[in-house]
Amino acid sequence: MDEIFPEYSATAKAEIDLFLQQSADVIFYFEDEHHEAVYERLVHRLFPSTLSIFVICPGGKTKVIEKAKSKLEREDIITIYVVDKDFDDLLGNIQDIPNLYYLNAFSIENHLLQLDALLKICVEEDPISLGLAQAKAHTHDWDRFIELLFAANLRLTRLFVVAQRFRVGISTTKTDCRDLLTDADDYWPHPTEDWISRFKSNLVANCLGVNEWLNDSNALDAQLELALVDENGNVSKLAISENDHQCGKHLFGCAIRYIRSRLSLDLSKLDPISFYVRLMGHVDLASLYDLRSRILRDHPHLSGV
Repeated sequence: MDEIFPEYSATAKAEIDLFLQQSADVIFYFEDEHHEAVYERLVHRLFPSTLSIFVICPGGKTKVIEKAKSKLEREDIITIYVVDKDFDDLLGNIQDIPNLYYLNAFSIENHLLQLDALLKICVEEDPISLGLAQAKAHTHDWDRFIELLFAANLRLTRLFVVAQRFRVGISTTKTDCRDLLTDADDYWPHPTEDWISRFKSNLVANCLGVNEWLNDSNALDAQLELALVDENGNVSKLAISENDHQCGKHLFGCAIRYIRSRLSLDLSKLDPISFYVRLMGHVDLASLYDLRSRILRDHPHLSGV
């Protein structure tokens, strides 16, 4: 039987916390609309001692931040707001608001990019013909794939940051992963040299009339070199590594294509919310411990100790 997860209308999302304050110990806000069940599983794993948790996903970072700004806190309830990092740390867009926390990586998908967790979903999908040991044998070259993926995507990330930093009107991280992999090798699915070169040319072409100085190859190369530091030359205090700046949805989409090429299982056909709920039960949460530590530093009683 298919799992049924609750969905709330926009009006209900805006007001439902008012009704829950009598029973919930903590209310968490996350971005992704209709993904309440996904993040409920996450926060229950991160804070297992907290008795009553309720999650609201109003749809988008702007709505979460607006809610954080307008929230009138009560002493008997904790409200926590969690948003994607995106490029906010690099572009100077980090908001300093009480109880607003940023992921360490670009988005939640960066934290879900774990082979063991993905393979467990594969086995659940085809338990008769596929065992975990067999799945691991077929994906023995995962580390090589990730190495190639990160190397290619990091170059693209630098271009994306420059495009956003100087407000070049082209699609960057919102690019559909299928478009990103238009000319990619099915066996090694990552952005190709040709795709990256075409994007760079498109960036330069769209600087005509605005930021024309980026047409100078030396100037553009200098900005690409500075892409992963903020305007003051400081390294991000959020990102654990440079790879945390890479678009999580793109990385995750490439990984799903890799799984398909090795196991002939297309996880992209699964209901995305159900898929993420199940995956959230399998992933190692170590990469999210810094987020948990930052929340516990402000709200130590959530540890249950």
